Amino acid sequence: MKFVILISILFFSHSVLGAEKARILMVKGDATKLTPGSVEASKVKKGEMIPEDTSIVTKKRSFVRVKFNDKSTMNIGPESKVVVTKMPPKKANMVNLLKGMIKAEVQKESEKQSKTKMLIKTDTAIMGVRGTKFQTTFNPVNKTTSLVTVEGNVAMAKIEEKTSEVVTEKVIEGKTYKVAEVEQVEISDVEEAEKALEQSSEVVEVKAGRYSGVAQKATKPTVPVKIAPKQYDALAKSLNSNNKAKDVMKEVATDPAPEGFMDKTSGTLAPKAGGYVDFSTGIYVPPTSDSKLDKATGTYEAKVVIGNVDKSGEYIPPKGVKVDAKKGLVIDEKEIAKIASADEKAAITAAVSDINKEVEKQIVVNKVSTKKKTNWSRYLPDNHLLSAKLMPMSEALTVENKSSDTSADFYTESANWTLFTWKQVWNKKWSTFLTMGGVEYKIEESDDFNLRDFSEDDEYFSMGLEYNWNKKWTALFSLTDRSEYYVRPFGGEDVELSDRGLSTTDLGARYKGNDWRGISLAYFGLLHLSDSKAPGQTGHDIDSEYFSFTLGLDGKYKFSDTMHLDGSLLMRKSEMSNDDFTYERLTFGSSIEFIYIL
Repeated sequence: MKFVILISILFFSHSVLGAEKARILMVKGDATKLTPGSVEASKVKKGEMIPEDTSIVTKKRSFVRVKFNDKSTMNIGPESKVVVTKMPPKKANMVNLLKGMIKAEVQKESEKQSKTKMLIKTDTAIMGVRGTKFQTTFNPVNKTTSLVTVEGNVAMAKIEEKTSEVVTEKVIEGKTYKVAEVEQVEISDVEEAEKALEQSSEVVEVKAGRYSGVAQKATKPTVPVKIAPKQYDALAKSLNSNNKAKDVMKEVATDPAPEGFMDKTSGTLAPKAGGYVDFSTGIYVPPTSDSKLDKATGTYEAKVVIGNVDKSGEYIPPKGVKVDAKKGLVIDEKEIAKIASADEKAAITAAVSDINKEVEKQIVVNKVSTKKKTNWSRYLPDNHLLSAKLMPMSEALTVENKSSDTSADFYTESANWTLFTWKQVWNKKWSTFLTMGGVEYKIEESDDFNLRDFSEDDEYFSMGLEYNWNKKWTALFSLTDRSEYYVRPFGGEDVELSDRGLSTTDLGARYKGNDWRGISLAYFGLLHLSDSKAPGQTGHDIDSEYFSFTLGLDGKYKFSDTMHLDGSLLMRKSEMSNDDFTYERLTFGSSIEFIYIL
């Protein structure tokens, strides 16, 4: 009995310790934690291990440094609340930022196999982090998420709230009513978070020296813009980065114009470059309209009149001004009255008015875009894809004469398919497509036979749909009209090449494998079914049985969010049989396809 109890204790201890995958490296000030199953919070202690679903709360002038098992570190700032949600092996760590600020350093060389090393979730945004240093905050008052990347880049997207409808029965004044209640579905695990980030239609890549933010009413993050070089240098130093603003702020193709822009129709906002980020409210404070452009960094000058930053990069508003989470910069009448110079008061007041015109766009821009939407827009596709594909192939056709029990082989000298596809992506699950093009066959001449015709051009048409079952599997269905060539004896050594229209119903699936050096690999298989006809001895078409399948490997390289290059290898085997002949066909081919997303 004692032995059983001892084994149970050891097993339980191993399970608990196995779940502890993050260590507290440093604690400053007052910080508490609440572990799973606990009803009371306890003080955070240096050196202790914390399990998944542990929440950490810091008070004023306090911070906690956490180290994960992949050597990544996270600093939880003052007056913050963070939940270390998930730390699965060989996958990304997941952190839920409920309030406040975190600074993190995610290692490039990690023992984990996941491409994303850390996932940060707030009420309004989700961020996917690889090897990088960054600072992000969430303000629960205005529900704004702000992000500044110091090294590398961070993928950021607006969280698309999901809801489920639950129907319950309620008794009111003796009568029973069915009541539909809408409940929000939380993103609670790593796979759901990665899927939400991957399938979002509005993901931005925030590179070093850039800021992006997401407000509660936003339909998308702001376009990443360069922050004030002074604030970047201070943030970089606080994260032990050797980067300098003059180096990371060199212009890249994804940078918007420094003066920024606002598209009310789409809800796209790019603030003016060179401003300060107020991490306590999540508000971006842009330079004033009379600021000068620094061509070396592509940012406008952040004048003293709009504020300053301390040595850690925190924003300090000008004298007599406070930052309100919902109103932007607000004049503090008592404080500004203490400023002696009337000119200084006037300059600050004018600057606040100028800045708030831009800050207001961060808050209301999405109200405008929401009003522009119409009810019928839900019936339109989310995206359109256009592609052009070239498919060179090699085919071998074996014709068996059942009456004479003889067979002959024929080979293509060339077989080229040129296809153009228009694909409509309706939502995250369903998409449809229409493909048109041409097929050209040329048969090798043979010493044994005289071909009466040896080349043929035909048309290709296909329409179908795809269903994304989950992150890995996609189901395929299509109806296809094309041609295949057939060879039949015509007397003596003469044989005739003829093409026949072929209508097939195609059923298949695609399995997405792991990414490799930016290339997304997938395996696919198709089953082709048809009720068709093929030439008989007399030359007339007779009823034939048809069966065919295709197996292939597909690789996709993503140049940008709108341009992809796809390459594939495939093998197809088919057999058509009637009373006179059996036609067996073996095809090997490859393809290259250019894809453009509208």
